[in-house]
Amino acid sequence: MNQTPIVILFLLAAIAYFIEYLIFARGIYRAMRTPHAATATLTRNAEPNVTVLVCARDEENNIEHCLASLIKLNYPTDKLQILIVDDKSTDRTPQILEAWQKKMTNLSVLRTGEEIGNLQGKVNALAQGMDAATGEFVMITD
Repeated sequence: MNQTPIVILFLLAAIAYFIEYLIFARGIYRAMRTPHAATATLTRNAEPNVTVLVCARDEENNIEHCLASLIKLNYPTDKLQILIVDDKSTDRTPQILEAWQKKMTNLSVLRTGEEIGNLQGKVNALAQGMDAATGEFVMITD
């Protein structure tokens, strides 16, 4: 019986495995290298601009607690936008937000306008907030 095709198949599989191993080993080596000091400093100082988006409607009992938590974030304020979308509140939420804007220089307040397309309620508020967000990353909380 001729075993040449089986031997060739085995050799091709072994070569493919070896090439895959070399690629994997190179990736591990690159991941374990210590970055140059200047590159490491640049990386640490290159935080992205971030937006924390909160939609609020009639939240006078909760909004201050939320803002008190957000003001404690350990992130550079010049790179952090706190964006509250006031979805047509009928309670004291707008007045509370106005007072907090004096304390938080990075707090933006947006009052929802006309609905976008068929969007209503919170979905509309989120859509309008996403349009107004300036951060590279947007985190949504409630």
